[in-house]
Amino acid sequence: MRAWWLLAMSSWLVGCGMFGKSGGDDPASQPAPLPETRQAIAVDKLWTFDVGGGVGDRFLKLTPAQVSDLLVIANPEGKVAALDVATGKPRWRADLDVEVTGGVGAGEGLVLLGTLDAEVIALDARNGEEIWRQRVSSEILSPPVVSGGVVLVRSIDGRVSGLASSNGERRWSLRRDVPSLSLRGSSPPLVRQGVVLAGFADGKLVAAEIATGKVLWDYRVAEPRGRNEVDRMVDVDAQPLLVGSVLYAASFQGRVMAMALGSRKILWVSDVSSHSGMSADEQNLYISDETGVVLALDRLSGNSVWRQDGLMRRGVTGPARTGDWVVTGDFEGYLHFMNSRDGVIEGQIRLGGGAVLATPLIVDKVLYALTSGGVVTAVTVTGRGG
Repeated sequence: MRAWWLLAMSSWLVGCGMFGKSGGDDPASQPAPLPETRQAIAVDKLWTFDVGGGVGDRFLKLTPAQVSDLLVIANPEGKVAALDVATGKPRWRADLDVEVTGGVGAGEGLVLLGTLDAEVIALDARNGEEIWRQRVSSEILSPPVVSGGVVLVRSIDGRVSGLASSNGERRWSLRRDVPSLSLRGSSPPLVRQGVVLAGFADGKLVAAEIATGKVLWDYRVAEPRGRNEVDRMVDVDAQPLLVGSVLYAASFQGRVMAMALGSRKILWVSDVSSHSGMSADEQNLYISDETGVVLALDRLSGNSVWRQDGLMRRGVTGPARTGDWVVTGDFEGYLHFMNSRDGVIEGQIRLGGGAVLATPLIVDKVLYALTSGGVVTAVTVTGRGG
């Protein structure tokens, strides 16, 4: 029954245009036309690589991961490639013959992937050789995270599992009740100084010890409201963001909040519904809401700084921050570069291979974006345009 609900929810999201699809003949439900820009900056492709096979209509956010001077990518058919970040040339490849639905995670010498069949697979980051496999409780839709010798895995049944990074042995498991209806997705855990922070479909953020899984505290980011199950959805599907000692968290149909992590004092809240991630700099918090509006909020007060609504219903990703720009991808495979001071779109570039579903990865001012067709592209801002 839960699988049916998830499938129905996925169809509902598509029908509502949240992934850039048409919502019927109503003009208000159509994706906004491609915004015009005077190309005030020059955006260039450095290289592209096709891992082979894309996600199709499954909307899997198989994000790339950096490991030293390698960029590791995977496709749903279990093909994994480690690319030289400078050239895009493959250093090693692996074919796991599984359906990958969560990844890529990396750290402590490992490349980590989650599967439809609830398996976690650890590869040697140096050569792609398989080290171990371990089964957890259910399908994995977000990248596993490793810290302090523990691999942290978030599965769709509301469970976070802690596995030994050396051999995959189960250390502990933490479970939260899952509402009968929720978004098909889950946020990767956030780790800091021996603590893991994970968001759940009931609108709560939970902190636990990485070594033991002992719950330290929890906090409700959003309260379910409304008379039906759709209205009451408050999933925390965007990965929490930590900037210094301030923790930011957002929920679907709820709010975004800032918390002083040491005291757990709430600094501010704002009524923004989001499930796609956040980024920040010294001044602002950047977030994409559920309709595709990109917002800049003052990081210390939560006050609105600017609002860019030219990308509504274009299925935009969470924003990435590079140089003077905030970057989002969309359902037509465009990257949009917004000036971080005022939100004006100063540059665009279209990638090959379908939609950009996940927030681009930024490494040393180079942006890496993976499209739904399985093509990863390295992009950089090379200067001001004409």
